[in-house]
Amino acid sequence: MTEKEFTPFLGIILLPPTIQLIADSLKITPYQATEQFYNSKVYALLEKEETKFWHYSPQLLCRLFTEEIKTGSFDIPEEAA
Repeated sequence: MTEKEFTPFLGIILLPPTIQLIADSLKITPYQATEQFYNSKVYALLEKEETKFWHYSPQLLCRLFTEEIKTGSFDIPEEAA
């Protein structure tokens, strides 16, 4: 996927449902969820096309993020390693 294709994919297709799941899961506003997610290790990996985190579902990204919030880290699913 080219950078030109990747950026809109994240912003339009993958991030909105992920942010909403995080907001619902943590019982915070979507704005707060966005701010927290953008400052996370999960997002840092997601924004790098080569990590292939964009293959993950919003549900899995939410789970990894909430694991990071609770423990300070998360386990990368084996298929991504």
